[in-house]
Amino acid sequence: MAGDIGSGAPSRRYVPRGHPISWWMLLVTTGAILITSVDRVILPRVLPALQDEFGLSNTAAGFLNSLNFIGITIGAIALGVFGDVLGKGPRRAWTWAVAVVVTILSSVATAISQTVGQLQALRVAMGIGTGGMEPVNVAMIGEWWQKENRGFAVGTHHTGFPLGQFFGPLIIGGVLYVATWREAFLFIPLVAVPIVIIQIVLAAGTSKG
Repeated sequence: MAGDIGSGAPSRRYVPRGHPISWWMLLVTTGAILITSVDRVILPRVLPALQDEFGLSNTAAGFLNSLNFIGITIGAIALGVFGDVLGKGPRRAWTWAVAVVVTILSSVATAISQTVGQLQALRVAMGIGTGGMEPVNVAMIGEWWQKENRGFAVGTHHTGFPLGQFFGPLIIGGVLYVATWREAFLFIPLVAVPIVIIQIVLAAGTSKG
């Protein structure tokens, strides 16, 4: 204690020490949760445009929105269990990468969909991707952060939700101001691509170690 006082260095008790890979993992998974949060708000923001284009009633629009949550449930259970079966650490990271790829492809396909049936199927598929990211994200945080700082890491990781809910509508609104709902669905892949690339590099690097 006396050594701490005499050092003259400012206290950093609120910023835990962690391995650089732990910090990178925290950054990447927080970005992934931000994407998940944006996915939760994108459809309600563009739903009026979808109703006009596809002639959806309010009931059909509500059903379309609910399909996403069905996919989330499926993805959280299926990919969460698969991540445990595949293995810990870098191996689990590959499950996460698969979930992100499913999200990206589903979002791009939604942007070019032409029928209500396609929209419905893709809402389930996209939910599977984003739903699968959540439990795998939390598991990776727990594995790649020391136990005394996992509370900090998980709490920081979850800030992706409110950040996505705040910035998501603003960005989507900006896209809709200059384009259509289709371009809005292309926003998620643009953000997710660098995130998944960094994650793959991290997984490959740590698996060699």
